[in-house]
Amino acid sequence: MRKDIIQEIASANNEAVQRINAAEPVLIDIRPAIEVIPGMTKKTILHAGPPIEWKKMCGPMRNGVICGVLYEGLAETPKEAKEMVEAGEIRLEPCHEHGAVGGMTGITTASTQVFVVKNETYGNEAYCHLHEGYKDNAMHFGSIEYNEVITHLNWMKDVLVPILKIGIKSMGGLNVKNVMSQALQSGFDELHSKHTVANSIMIKRIIPHIVRADVDREQVAEVFDFLDKSDIFFLHIVMAACRATIDPAKNIEYSTVVTTLCRNGVEFGVRVSSLGEQWFTGPADMIRGPTYPAYKPEDSCLDLGDSSITETVGLGGIIQPTGMKYTETIKHVGKMKKIASGESKHYLLPLLNFRGAPTGFDIRKIVKTKIRPVINTAMAHRVKGGKIGIGTAKAPLQCFTKALKAFSEKYAV
Repeated sequence: MRKDIIQEIASANNEAVQRINAAEPVLIDIRPAIEVIPGMTKKTILHAGPPIEWKKMCGPMRNGVICGVLYEGLAETPKEAKEMVEAGEIRLEPCHEHGAVGGMTGITTASTQVFVVKNETYGNEAYCHLHEGYKDNAMHFGSIEYNEVITHLNWMKDVLVPILKIGIKSMGGLNVKNVMSQALQSGFDELHSKHTVANSIMIKRIIPHIVRADVDREQVAEVFDFLDKSDIFFLHIVMAACRATIDPAKNIEYSTVVTTLCRNGVEFGVRVSSLGEQWFTGPADMIRGPTYPAYKPEDSCLDLGDSSITETVGLGGIIQPTGMKYTETIKHVGKMKKIASGESKHYLLPLLNFRGAPTGFDIRKIVKTKIRPVINTAMAHRVKGGKIGIGTAKAPLQCFTKALKAFSEKYAV
């Protein structure tokens, strides 16, 4: 590779890391998707991962799409909903192509309530549907218990969201970066599969603003009972924050920094700064980890969801894979640093004497070392959906090999 190109890449990647570090993600609102997500229509359903056709979708994602059609009132029965989709009456597109991200199946419909996170430094916004809480039967887990799921979604829309909005607006927005940083420094949360500390900080900050408001006391009690049981609720706020953080690092000429890591249960998708919106895909990995007692690992679908946006920034499985002993974590983070362009100035790790998390992952280093980003994730049943366990997966090497080839062709290196 020419010396001048190497210097251009180094400069570009340094710029990408600087933009990631300069981000100031703030939760400013919760709105229906159709009001804020670009290109959203009544008959659009967004999904996790890279583009995929209906007939190739995994079981949980198909279930989620059907549930989404029913939730929007576009069909009265699952059979009618499926027929609509098969007839091409529903637009199925990735969240990532609409400035959004989605957990697990990622299903986001016109009426779906979404977090709106603004990067105050650069002015860009990102969106993510609300986490459905402690319930394993959820649309984002692709559950076939459609009535139960829709009843809960309506409760969230009618009770949870109005009360949360009061708190968010009253406090002038929630500084997500600040909450994430505090939670990381507790040494417990890794901001993908563990959010107990972050969730608690959020509740602590929002409580004073809600209790002072003229709101039904019983509904307030319902909301805080729900949040108290839902340790992972903060995840989808973090996902929107990470998307808002990484977006300004896109489209930097010569940069080999990864700006998207996502999965649809069939394929893993990667995008790279200098290559814009071009997708590079490979087979989704099998998830390794414990399942609930009634299930086996083979009952799970393959790696699924946009929550790996957290790993793109350097969190989750990059700094603490699910199930890994603390004594092994230091060595693991050192390994992840070998494929990063820099370190976070804000997401500091107690186990490493408060060194920054690795960030700005470089496709060249991944291909050269064959070290693949590790993703923390949940498991959804491959047929009937619903959460059945947790674990880790890895990004397939061929995604990065394809991306590096495209980079070499673009810049004639």
